[in-house]
Amino acid sequence: MVWFVNQVARTFKDEYPDAVFHTFAYQYTRKPPAFVVPGGDGNVAESNVAVELCSIECCFAHPLEECGHERGESLAGYVGEKPSTFAGDLKGWPDFCQRLYIYNYALNANQYMRPFPDFQVLSPNIKFFAGNSVRSVFVQGNTLGGSKTGEFDQLRCYVMAKLLWDPDADVEYHMMDFMRAYYGEKSAPFIKEYIDLLARKTVKTSHLFIFNWHYENTFLRSWDTLPMDRLWDEAEQAAETQWQLDNIRRSRLSLRVYKADMLVGEFFPLSPFRVAESKKLFQDMIDLGITYWGEYKPVVPVEGLDWLMRPVEWASPEKLFWN
Repeated sequence: MVWFVNQVARTFKDEYPDAVFHTFAYQYTRKPPAFVVPGGDGNVAESNVAVELCSIECCFAHPLEECGHERGESLAGYVGEKPSTFAGDLKGWPDFCQRLYIYNYALNANQYMRPFPDFQVLSPNIKFFAGNSVRSVFVQGNTLGGSKTGEFDQLRCYVMAKLLWDPDADVEYHMMDFMRAYYGEKSAPFIKEYIDLLARKTVKTSHLFIFNWHYENTFLRSWDTLPMDRLWDEAEQAAETQWQLDNIRRSRLSLRVYKADMLVGEFFPLSPFRVAESKKLFQDMIDLGITYWGEYKPVVPVEGLDWLMRPVEWASPEKLFWN
């Protein structure tokens, strides 16, 4: 791949002297070459070639430098620690290119609304990149086409912008700074406590991948979600403006979708309120501006939906054997 891109870059170097020719180190090309091939037709990228290393397989609950668990593992494979092969790849690429870029991820692409507790790794990962010859970082978030999601997309974008400007930025400070403005001075501490609860649970018990489904990643039961719901109740009651309240309710949707997918709390199969809560959840999503379930999965009209189905099934009703 490097050899191929070098041919393109050399061919057009004189015609486009300021252009940088870009390729991905992605999945089957993620691993750097084993050794340098000398000569003009070697495997070291030309000075006008950028190699963008992608972390698509990696765990985002734990620092990329430390955790070697990757998506596709069985649940039994989660047990124990594994050295990070991605870290080895990142440290190896500077021998083969002068321009090392990163394509990183901050979303569950299958289900945008699912909790994605990764705030604890944002700073360690950016510092890791900055300390290993990385010149550019792109982060894919959980919105599409300017849509809104209920999974802290605005907060994460703000914090990432601060870190990309300064890898030593204080994440806790900037999170609270944003949340006081976005959710309100009195509501922000309750939401921060929820984020911390979710992160502690995930870091301790699971790993976090970007293409997982409702039964994967963080696993919560009613004894986990009840205190989380109380925090969201407190946050809503403390809101001082309708705009702040709407922002709180939109961010709370993520936990509600989780419970509906996992049949927890008010969405338990034997709950007499389940159908009403499902209808309310769907309508609240519409009212609060949610337009996508996941990557290229628009929210479809309510017509034809079975309210005993779960959000993961609403997102792709055409795949259900009875539909």
